[in-house]
Amino acid sequence: MSRWSFGAVVLVAAAFGAGVWYGGRLPAGKGPASPVAPARVGGAPPVTAVFGRECERRLIEAIDGAGSEVRVAIYSFTRRNIAGALARAADRQVSVVVRYDSDSSEDRSDMPALIASLRRRNVRCEPVALNDPRAKMHHKFTVVDRRIVLTGSYNYTSSASEANRENLVRIDSPAVADAFLAEFERLR
Repeated sequence: MSRWSFGAVVLVAAAFGAGVWYGGRLPAGKGPASPVAPARVGGAPPVTAVFGRECERRLIEAIDGAGSEVRVAIYSFTRRNIAGALARAADRQVSVVVRYDSDSSEDRSDMPALIASLRRRNVRCEPVALNDPRAKMHHKFTVVDRRIVLTGSYNYTSSASEANRENLVRIDSPAVADAFLAEFERLR
């Protein structure tokens, strides 16, 4: 925990726990509107947690606000709205790189076409193959402008956006972003 204060770790753990507790019992699309839980603990970075359909909206909002770079590590990616946001960022000359699990693209019929369309829009899309055939590159995170990290259970798919109980945590911290970017660089 060299770069994380104890309060930040507790806050992020609580946000993930709330997503599991809140999302585990209600049928998809039922219940109260997706809560938004902004919090700040001492010197901890600002953290916001969203749930359900709000995940996609907040992710796209962050990508649309990117000024210099977006890095995405995602297991499964079939959501065209998110691909559109990444393509718009590339059109604005934002450096956009997507790394995804090489096996997941074979499992999802829509994913190869989406990746091909992103490549045509100057988004670097790189499959990640791990040495162990049973292992998956199962990350779900986006880093925007080396400052904002968006992570959680949310895969960038239609089922995640429209049916599943999902969570997305936004952490506004260059130090936390550095940790995620270091992991992103290890994904080759």
